[in-house]
Amino acid sequence: GTENLDFGLAAGGPIVKDKLFAFGTFNPQYQTRTFIAPDDVGDFPLRALGDVDRERTVYAYAAKVTWQASSDRRFDVSLFGDPSSGANGPQRFTALKGQNTDQFSALDTYGGHNQAIRYDGIMTPNWFIEASVSQATTFFEEAPSVDEWWTRDRTVTPWIASGGIGFYDQASDGSNLQMALKSTNILNAGGTHQIRYGVQYEDIKFTRQFGRTGPAFTLPD
Repeated sequence: GTENLDFGLAAGGPIVKDKLFAFGTFNPQYQTRTFIAPDDVGDFPLRALGDVDRERTVYAYAAKVTWQASSDRRFDVSLFGDPSSGANGPQRFTALKGQNTDQFSALDTYGGHNQAIRYDGIMTPNWFIEASVSQATTFFEEAPSVDEWWTRDRTVTPWIASGGIGFYDQASDGSNLQMALKSTNILNAGGTHQIRYGVQYEDIKFTRQFGRTGPAFTLPD
């Protein structure tokens, strides 16, 4: 079964009349999904645990501040994200098919954060500027409950898995930085014409580190 608890809080309004405005929201979410091992007790001893919960928590948030510096100058700053975590438990669907809870794991962190700044300006009646800088970061980290080799006994049917979770994501981190500058000119020559031009820069980085549970070993020469 699945159970989701969701709460929300939002507030917004002017800080300085006609000049400065703000809005924010916070939305914590508590997710519980219940699993049970297969009913063949002889092969899947974790059936004796009965219902086992996989619990995850998400702290979603968003905020925006707008500054109307003048009738032709405006700045926007916005933030949003969903930092999350998962309690130690059956984070994987196969965790309850093992011989014990060694194949449980926790999601220490996952989710992301995003920030952006935007400027809109009317330089002259015929010249409009747009500029923006934004950054997004994502992350994911899994922590096995035990650091043991993952093994599978194929002499029986169904196969029996034991030990740690084996191959897993130790840590993944990504970032995306974007900067843009756009300009619009309006020309009145034989009619009204619009010329748009600009430049954009993007820097994307992603690192991912894998691991295997259990002590390291050296293959024979």
